[in-house]
Amino acid sequence: MEIELRAKIENKEQLIISIQKLGFELINTKVQNDIYFKHKNEPESMVIRFRVVDKKEILTFKHSKNKTDVGWDEWEIPIQNGDYLQQMLLNNNYEQIIRINKKRIMFKKNDIIFNIDEIENKGIFVEAEIISENLQTSVQKLRHLFESLKITEIIEKGYVKYFLGDEKNGK
Repeated sequence: MEIELRAKIENKEQLIISIQKLGFELINTKVQNDIYFKHKNEPESMVIRFRVVDKKEILTFKHSKNKTDVGWDEWEIPIQNGDYLQQMLLNNNYEQIIRINKKRIMFKKNDIIFNIDEIENKGIFVEAEIISENLQTSVQKLRHLFESLKITEIIEKGYVKYFLGDEKNGK
């Protein structure tokens, strides 16, 4: 299971210095363009994501088995002809719920991936993730990391629910 916490930040440059002082190493920088779909009759605990990175298309099924927005099971597969698959979903009671375009700077230390995301029209966010079946221990570990970075306003929602909530509230 992929366990993630997020936060909105203001000072990307200072955070990069701080995360590297903690021993995180830069892995890469990439642009990710995501389109999310869900079935019209299902809750958002199962979504389908189409991602384009470096002209490569990836289809991802995401399911929250704990009914939380912190831990998700994910299944990814490279695809071709993503436009055709998207149209197939739209013709079968799926709806596009959001697009998220971001520039991602990715760092890693041991079992933690730390991303700094510049999200189009939304701002700069951080996302820390651990792959684990132990939800509580992993969330505590990520919270401790955020505390050590002086990040206090933690977002316990995925980008999809967080941004959809902003849109519903007129932000």
